[in-house]
Amino acid sequence: MLRNFSLLGLISLIVIVFCSLSPINTIHDEPQNKSRCSNYVDVKTDTITGIVRIMAKEKMKLLDKNGKMLFDMMMIRHRKEFTLHFKGLKPVCFKQNTKVFFEFTDDSVSEIKSSNQKNCKGVMSVNMGGIFGDAKMVKKLSSSTLRNIKFTSEEDSYQIDLNIDQKERILNTMDCFIYN
Repeated sequence: MLRNFSLLGLISLIVIVFCSLSPINTIHDEPQNKSRCSNYVDVKTDTITGIVRIMAKEKMKLLDKNGKMLFDMMMIRHRKEFTLHFKGLKPVCFKQNTKVFFEFTDDSVSEIKSSNQKNCKGVMSVNMGGIFGDAKMVKKLSSSTLRNIKFTSEEDSYQIDLNIDQKERILNTMDCFIYN
């Protein structure tokens, strides 16, 4: 009987030790992370379908080297899929599977093909993660600083150099997409 009591005491001591090993500050990090993310993303629920999407709070205005605005870019997450949606301010013709290059400040380059249909409305979508694969690209966008985005339409080539605010916004938005 004394052995059973000692064993029970030892097990209780082990449980107490393991419970005390969990980090205390994680309790406080989650609300702080959610409030930080409220600066970058909104959660939208379709009232008809009930589908929940997490979207960037604002469209990003993408400029060319001369400061002329070319495209709006919206970032959207639905389930585990991430979409960068580009909309030209003027009509631009894009082929299906347009190659989009993401160049990072560490000089690495990632390529993804667009998932839009051929159009001359200036609409191009880049999907990644979830059913689209490219999980490595999602991780890269959320952990590395993007320098520029390059792609070619049927008529022109575009290089969009991002300013510091845009780089930070992309990093933080993708980070919030992943952890919300």
